[in-house]
Amino acid sequence: NIESEDDNRLINVVLLLEQLLSTGGGWQDQIGGLIGGLKLGTSTVNSLPVKTHVKRIIMKKSTIEKLNNQLVLVFTGQTRLAKNILQNVLRRW
Repeated sequence: NIESEDDNRLINVVLLLEQLLSTGGGWQDQIGGLIGGLKLGTSTVNSLPVKTHVKRIIMKKSTIEKLNNQLVLVFTGQTRLAKNILQNVLRRW
């Protein structure tokens, strides 16, 4: 489940703000940035307001260490808006 009602409220408020600003963002970034660790985030379908759900995936310490030794994070410095990415995907589809 989501970490707390405060986290859930924050996810929903940021989602609403992004929609009002017409950035086209979704709830995935909020869940990814707010809830630590490996998780599976889902949302309701055809329902407003969108309701999110997070399931934490528990890993062995040895698995976490292996992942930490293999993963690389790259910062490109390039700014991207979700709505532009979505438009490009839909055009190519």
